[in-house]
Amino acid sequence: MKPASTTDPRTQAADPFDADCASVPEGRRGSLSRALGIVIAALAAAGLLAAGCAPRGDGDVAPEAAGKPSSELAAPAIAVSTGLGFLKDRDVHQAQFAGGTDGSLYVVWRQPADGRGSDLWLARRGEGGVFTPPVRINDLPGTVANVDLDESRAGVAVGPDGLIAVAWTARGSDIRAAISRDGGASFEPSLNLNSDEGAGAYRGFVDIDVDAAGIAHAAWIDGRFAPPRAEEPAELYYARIEDDLVTEINLTEQQADSICGCCRIDVDVRDDDTLVIAFRNTGGGYRDVFRVEAGTADRAFGEPARLGPPMWELRGCPVIGPLNVGDATLWSEASTGKRRILAAVDTGGDFEVIAEDGEAWSIERPPRRVVGAPPGEGLLLLPGRPGGKILRGAGSSWTVAAEDIPRWAMSAAVIGADLVLLGDLDGEAQAESRPLNF
Repeated sequence: MKPASTTDPRTQAADPFDADCASVPEGRRGSLSRALGIVIAALAAAGLLAAGCAPRGDGDVAPEAAGKPSSELAAPAIAVSTGLGFLKDRDVHQAQFAGGTDGSLYVVWRQPADGRGSDLWLARRGEGGVFTPPVRINDLPGTVANVDLDESRAGVAVGPDGLIAVAWTARGSDIRAAISRDGGASFEPSLNLNSDEGAGAYRGFVDIDVDAAGIAHAAWIDGRFAPPRAEEPAELYYARIEDDLVTEINLTEQQADSICGCCRIDVDVRDDDTLVIAFRNTGGGYRDVFRVEAGTADRAFGEPARLGPPMWELRGCPVIGPLNVGDATLWSEASTGKRRILAAVDTGGDFEVIAEDGEAWSIERPPRRVVGAPPGEGLLLLPGRPGGKILRGAGSSWTVAAEDIPRWAMSAAVIGADLVLLGDLDGEAQAESRPLNF
């Protein structure tokens, strides 16, 4: 591997090509917008894209293509019982819950700023269900990239003693992170994680987690060695953030093939403090999920290992990344012509099918954790059409606990005796609560 490099906190670099596709001339659009073209080709090749259907900016299928008018997707209002009414008058994108083991609950979202670019905001749920006034996460206004792919949402991790770490793709494609040490009341100046700051290479799909010692670990897709404005060949880069010092490592420098250039990374610190990073890799025409791990002592990474056998042969990236849950990794694939969610505990080939498309229901996006689930009970939100599902289980064994989750719901949290759903449609926040009766 290349020697680890160190970067210092610096301000946002100039923007050689902005990631905001709508405001950039056709010949200078950023790589994340061209990723949509790869998605269309990949899904068409897999037989999963109907004629006339094209992914929207948030990775959804246009309502008219799904046979449903936009009005049928919209929630009537933000339910008062959720406490999220303060989002009603904001332009909300990629809204998500985050929570800590101490029972704390946060809402994070991206909001377009004046002019070009966006800001990230955070609010904490306080006593009586009232959320604190929102705090801006990025110290330099308007420097967060305007990318509406749901998989490109910011990475958020809640650690011990009021520590919160947030990582995102900035305008200009640098990867930045900010740390709060007071439970989200304020954030320190953001740090640049990629050592070639300002180079304008393709980068994105970052995730982050925090270990028991308060050290943050981030990973992202990096195309710094690719041709200008190309997504691949891409590398898996990792950065360790400790005492405002950033150490960056290329985790796939030794492999010949590119990693998948548009599928979200998942970073997870397990209960035993093992650091696990899951990502979609390429090789031989296949785009399957791999995992790389680092132990608790020296954080030395092993070699990436495949989960399951070679299965999904694709010409492009499907923009659907994996998810680490406990000792298992879950991922989406469609080599059989149906979308399936697979789970594997160990590398080497064994896996279980925990969900798949049916005649009247289809998977739309990968699963994500339900924040604040009761101890010892894993809950996942699995978006689908015409509605999502809640899965309950552990390892590679999961069952359906609830159905008919609204399509707009992209995040969920357990608050008291309720399941609270959160999402957004065209910049309008959506939220509702329902009894946790499963």
